[in-house]
Amino acid sequence: MRKWLALWLGSLVLVAVVTSGLTVLAHQSGRAQVPTPRDGPAYPLTPPRIVSGADIGFKVEGLDIRGNPTGTWLLRLDGVWFEVSTMPTTRRVND
Repeated sequence: MRKWLALWLGSLVLVAVVTSGLTVLAHQSGRAQVPTPRDGPAYPLTPPRIVSGADIGFKVEGLDIRGNPTGTWLLRLDGVWFEVSTMPTTRRVND
Protein backbone atom coordinates (compact mmCIF):
# COMPACT_ATOMS: atom_id res chain seq x y z
CA MET A 1 0.00 0.00 0.00
CA ARG A 2 2.80 2.43 0.88
CA LYS A 3 4.54 1.58 -2.34
CA TRP A 4 1.47 2.59 -4.42
CA LEU A 5 0.96 5.76 -2.40
CA ALA A 6 4.60 6.76 -2.89
CA LEU A 7 4.35 5.97 -6.62
CA TRP A 8 1.15 8.01 -6.94
CA LEU A 9 2.62 11.01 -5.09
CA GLY A 10 5.83 10.78 -7.11
CA SER A 11 3.93 10.80 -10.40
CA LEU A 12 1.84 13.74 -9.18
CA VAL A 13 4.98 15.72 -8.35
CA LEU A 14 6.53 14.79 -11.70
CA VAL A 15 3.47 16.02 -13.62
CA ALA A 16 3.46 19.29 -11.64
CA VAL A 17 7.17 19.90 -12.30
CA VAL A 18 6.86 19.17 -16.04
CA THR A 19 3.76 21.36 -16.38
CA SER A 20 5.32 24.31 -14.58
CA GLY A 21 8.51 23.93 -16.59
CA LEU A 22 6.60 23.99 -19.87
CA THR A 23 4.65 27.05 -18.71
CA VAL A 24 7.85 28.93 -17.86
CA LEU A 25 9.39 27.91 -21.19
CA ALA A 26 6.35 29.12 -23.13
CA HIS A 27 6.37 32.50 -21.39
CA GLN A 28 10.09 33.01 -21.91
CA SER A 29 9.96 32.11 -25.59
CA GLY A 30 7.01 34.44 -26.22
CA ARG A 31 4.75 31.66 -27.51
CA ALA A 32 2.24 31.84 -24.69
CA GLN A 33 -1.35 31.38 -25.84
CA VAL A 34 -2.44 34.77 -24.57
CA PRO A 35 -4.01 37.27 -26.97
CA THR A 36 -1.76 40.26 -27.50
CA PRO A 37 -3.05 43.70 -28.44
CA ARG A 38 -2.33 44.78 -31.98
CA ASP A 39 -1.66 48.27 -33.21
CA GLY A 40 -4.25 49.74 -35.53
CA PRO A 41 -7.67 48.47 -36.57
CA ALA A 42 -8.45 44.77 -36.64
CA TYR A 43 -9.91 45.03 -40.15
CA PRO A 44 -9.00 47.20 -43.14
CA LEU A 45 -10.76 50.54 -43.11
CA THR A 46 -13.39 50.97 -45.79
CA PRO A 47 -16.00 53.68 -46.25
CA PRO A 48 -18.98 53.03 -43.97
CA ARG A 49 -21.90 51.24 -45.53
CA ILE A 50 -25.49 52.09 -44.57
CA VAL A 51 -28.01 49.27 -44.43
CA SER A 52 -31.33 51.07 -44.49
CA GLY A 53 -35.03 51.03 -44.97
CA ALA A 54 -37.12 54.07 -45.86
CA ASP A 55 -36.20 56.32 -42.91
CA ILE A 56 -34.09 54.24 -40.52
CA GLY A 57 -30.69 52.73 -41.11
CA PHE A 58 -27.57 51.19 -39.60
CA LYS A 59 -24.09 52.42 -40.51
CA VAL A 60 -21.74 49.41 -40.44
CA GLU A 61 -18.39 50.56 -39.05
CA GLY A 62 -16.69 47.23 -38.45
CA LEU A 63 -17.00 43.69 -37.16
CA ASP A 64 -16.62 42.33 -33.65
CA ILE A 65 -14.65 39.22 -32.71
CA ARG A 66 -17.48 36.89 -33.78
CA GLY A 67 -17.95 38.64 -37.12
CA ASN A 68 -21.13 40.52 -36.19
CA PRO A 69 -21.45 44.04 -37.62
CA THR A 70 -20.95 46.96 -35.24
CA GLY A 71 -21.96 50.51 -35.95
CA THR A 72 -24.41 53.34 -35.40
CA TRP A 73 -28.15 53.72 -35.78
CA LEU A 74 -29.22 56.42 -38.25
CA LEU A 75 -32.45 58.29 -38.91
CA ARG A 76 -33.25 60.08 -42.17
CA LEU A 77 -35.04 63.41 -41.91
CA ASP A 78 -35.61 65.46 -45.08
CA GLY A 79 -33.08 63.30 -46.95
CA VAL A 80 -30.26 63.84 -44.43
CA TRP A 81 -28.94 61.03 -42.20
CA PHE A 82 -28.59 61.78 -38.47
CA GLU A 83 -26.96 59.57 -35.85
CA VAL A 84 -29.30 58.53 -33.05
CA SER A 85 -28.63 56.86 -29.74
CA THR A 86 -30.77 54.57 -27.68
CA MET A 87 -31.47 55.58 -24.11
CA PRO A 88 -32.62 53.09 -21.51
CA THR A 89 -35.99 53.91 -20.02
CA THR A 90 -37.88 52.63 -17.03
CA ARG A 91 -41.45 51.41 -17.07
CA ARG A 92 -43.73 50.05 -14.43
CA VAL A 93 -43.94 46.29 -14.31
CA ASN A 94 -47.72 46.20 -13.81
CA ASP A 95 -48.68 48.32 -16.84
